[in-house]
Amino acid sequence: MRLTWLADVLRAAGVDVVEVAGWKTRGSDTYGPIRGVIYHGTADKANSGPADARDDAGAIAVIRDGRPGLSGPIAAAYVNREGVWHIIAAGRCNTVKTGWAGPLKGVGNTNVLGVEAENDDRGEPWPPEQLASLRLGFAAILRQLGLPAAKLAGHKEHQPGEKVDPNGIDMDQFRREVAAALAGQPKQATGKPAVQEDDVSALMRYDKDPTGAVFVTDGKTAKWVKNQQELLDRQTLHGDGTLPLGFGGQVRVVGNRALIGTIIGDVPPWWKDGVEGSPKPTA
Repeated sequence: MRLTWLADVLRAAGVDVVEVAGWKTRGSDTYGPIRGVIYHGTADKANSGPADARDDAGAIAVIRDGRPGLSGPIAAAYVNREGVWHIIAAGRCNTVKTGWAGPLKGVGNTNVLGVEAENDDRGEPWPPEQLASLRLGFAAILRQLGLPAAKLAGHKEHQPGEKVDPNGIDMDQFRREVAAALAGQPKQATGKPAVQEDDVSALMRYDKDPTGAVFVTDGKTAKWVKNQQELLDRQTLHGDGTLPLGFGGQVRVVGNRALIGTIIGDVPPWWKDGVEGSPKPTA
């Protein structure tokens, strides 16, 4: 059995996907049925700079090829801090021991799908865009497998006493958020009420550089807007009260043109000037 549908299912969920060469034939085909999904943290060095200064290739190589004492592949996918899913293997991976606790107690490599998410696992905050992408991706995978959110386990739950990853994640709360995504009712990681289904929310991160990329999600799809022009070239409001975005999506606005959702970080001048009444960042 090989999960050759992974890339297509994740793209359909709206997350960014990179296919690592050879992934469809990587990993053992002595695999399945899949009974659950494991959420790992990479224990990578903490993020200290922009994405282009970080070594995604190094992390992918370890997951693909293994490390001393553990042969590869180690996981089916790797999700970097920007929320990009890198698909590494469609077959069985050496991702866990047979678990002695948690939602997948008694289950081992033959029956789980492992996902490695970039984090130092020593207290580094998880970026909102990465968490949003993980929720969407996990929900899409579980839906394809016909499994509930209850079958998503943290590595630390599966092997308590040995593992701490994903460090800083309340897995009960995270499963509730994934369950909400499965039900089509997006919920913000802050614990604020879910946005109504007929509304479109926007969660954005701005780099300090005013021309930095913007991450937009409505809880079901997620996109990076690469530059300000992509966002602002179609800023005229439609009659139905939505603001179309340059990549083809849209955000819903209300009377004062405040976006429904949360803005994380500093609002750059081009956004503030480009959309009248844009809201201030919220804590």
